[in-house]
Amino acid sequence: ALEGKGYSEIARILNRQEIESPARRLWRLGIRGHTKDTKQAEALRWRSEAVAQILQNEVVLGNVINHRVERKTIGKSSLKKVCKEDNIIVENMHEPIIDKNTFEQVQSLIGKKKVNNLNKKKQQMVHPLSGIMKCSYCGKNLILEKGWYRCRHSRYADDKGHRKVKIEEREIL
Repeated sequence: ALEGKGYSEIARILNRQEIESPARRLWRLGIRGHTKDTKQAEALRWRSEAVAQILQNEVVLGNVINHRVERKTIGKSSLKKVCKEDNIIVENMHEPIIDKNTFEQVQSLIGKKKVNNLNKKKQQMVHPLSGIMKCSYCGKNLILEKGWYRCRHSRYADDKGHRKVKIEEREIL
């Protein structure tokens, strides 16, 4: 991230190096996704969203964050998020993965990218075919970027199947 690589590029690198993703680890340990389907387990690859969550999580500093959610009603299972200001942060509970200076540099880079992305999103229009066109490889929605419809997974997947799913916008209109 300090080298300026985006979430998708980092996810691609981790997948290429066959680093176990958090989702795949939970599946392997039997904590989530109790399927025996190997093909489904192989789909549990690094995604840009997971990279973003990790890069923004103070746990990498050795901190533990409590009181992130609370019950809406006592005795009910429904939860609501708690404002970050009300979280309870206990520092130095385990060995940090990165130092505080590096973490703050990454947060600064992320903040700049968020502002740029917000400006881009304001300029984008919702396309009438949004949510209708699907990837023939994985079945997820195609997204429109730079005049092409493509699968969002092609950003971080190295497989040729996702790379082939690409339709030029002008062909559809």
